[in-house]
Amino acid sequence: MSVLPCYNTAFRYLNTVGVTDVQTIINDLYAELVTNGGWTCTIGGIGSSPTEFKSPARSDGAFFTINLTRTSATRLSWIIKDQYGILVNNQTTTKQDIDAGGSSIDYFTGPMHVCVNALRATPETMHCGMAEQSPEGSDSIPYAVIWAHRGPRNDAGTLAADRYWSNVFLRLNGATTYYASAINSIMRGRLTNARTRSQTIAGTWQFFPLEFLDYSNYTWMGRAAQCVLVDQSQFAAGAEVTVPLGGAATGVFKVEGCLATSGLRTAWRKG
Repeated sequence: MSVLPCYNTAFRYLNTVGVTDVQTIINDLYAELVTNGGWTCTIGGIGSSPTEFKSPARSDGAFFTINLTRTSATRLSWIIKDQYGILVNNQTTTKQDIDAGGSSIDYFTGPMHVCVNALRATPETMHCGMAEQSPEGSDSIPYAVIWAHRGPRNDAGTLAADRYWSNVFLRLNGATTYYASAINSIMRGRLTNARTRSQTIAGTWQFFPLEFLDYSNYTWMGRAAQCVLVDQSQFAAGAEVTVPLGGAATGVFKVEGCLATSGLRTAWRKG
């Protein structure tokens, strides 16, 4: 079995401890994305707020941008837009908090994905990206699928949607209002809605890609890069697990802090 292309993309991992000001998150992302990751900075930069990052363009020119604003020392605001400048993350901004006394922050990044996990008592996670859509080629699909997590906090700063499945992307019919009108979901039909042990008959733990599905017409839309679904009963937030990726290839993934849903959590690649 060959490795899925969603696990052949570039990836980086960084952990910074004792973060007391969200400007550190902006600065760390500049280093991970721009200095080391092939992204460009279109607004601001190190020490600046707001700062905007632009992902590397796909072969057909598709990209997405992440605009980060330091609302306060402990609150970061996210705005994700597609290559047309259309807001993706379903509200004016998505907010993410850290602890005034300091939080440990995990960064999982690459040309097609960004995940920032604030390891608080109740972790706060934000992630977004461009779906990997193989075996479809960019010349045979209607558009790139840019997706964004709706959590953790809404415009008012209230914890609202910090579950991994609560993602938004443009539905297949192409109506731009769909970014802002409804929650789109993930392909989780392999398991029931109850907590389930995702094992084979032989007892081997199963891991699945995070795949997006437009439930308005049951259309598969793509996969998140460098992300796997893991069983919530076996893998707690913060756990690290070695995942078989195909053939002799393996990857080390760390479970993020989003709340579990349908018996599953998400984990992002760190090694």
